[in-house]
Amino acid sequence: MGVFSKIATKGKLTLGLVFPLETYSGSIAKMENQEQLAKRTEELGFKALWFRDVPFNDPNFGDAGQMYDPWVYMTHIMHHTKAIALATGSIILPLRHPVYTAKSINSLQILSKERLVLGVASGDRPIEYPAFNQRLENKSELFRDSFFYIKALQGDFPNYTSKFYGSTNGSMDLLPKYDKKTPMLVTGHSGQSLD
Repeated sequence: MGVFSKIATKGKLTLGLVFPLETYSGSIAKMENQEQLAKRTEELGFKALWFRDVPFNDPNFGDAGQMYDPWVYMTHIMHHTKAIALATGSIILPLRHPVYTAKSINSLQILSKERLVLGVASGDRPIEYPAFNQRLENKSELFRDSFFYIKALQGDFPNYTSKFYGSTNGSMDLLPKYDKKTPMLVTGHSGQSLD
């Protein structure tokens, strides 16, 4: 499983850091010197850098998190590091179209030489759902639908019908192709049962 085995080995504890890699006051990080801090994190032996997916600053939440698009920022940091895992903590599946999410996953796995670890969730900021024309009460079902659509897109010429996001009929294929399946770590319960 590539980089995943570096951060999740039975009987071993590994540590990673979540962006921003700085102390700050208030709810919005300055995001200064993150490239140098990422390099230092790798030099010190940390196994992963975790990138949050936070579309909006909700002042009532208290922490905006890191401010950049996670895919773009992971690519930027990838060019300033050598081998440390680049992990999402977490991509908010209901608020991103599964086709573009799958394309981003495959692209980053190839361009980073398999450094991506994918954490996925349904989000912890209900206020964001209306901005994406999604209903909060569909959150669990949206997550599940997106999750299985992405898994289908990891195969060749997928045939998948989504209730929320459209469908493929087996006559087209997602590019680029990544020849392995990227495991998805569900963070929180994302409205799902253990079954």
